[in-house]
Amino acid sequence: MLVSPRPICINTLSIYKSRKGDRLISPKEQEAIRNVFRSAEIAYEPKFYQYQYSLAWL
Repeated sequence: MLVSPRPICINTLSIYKSRKGDRLISPKEQEAIRNVFRSAEIAYEPKFYQYQYSLAWL
């Protein structure tokens, strides 16, 4: 059984929008994805397509 040290809380709509390209994945979400790869003992690091620096206005 795969157990993450921290729960990953990404809702289904966020995943859909991210895969479609309408929403960027935050650095925190990228790190969570890397931790899942490490926990599953996958031999390679996940690759993300691009990096974009911008301010997140709330």
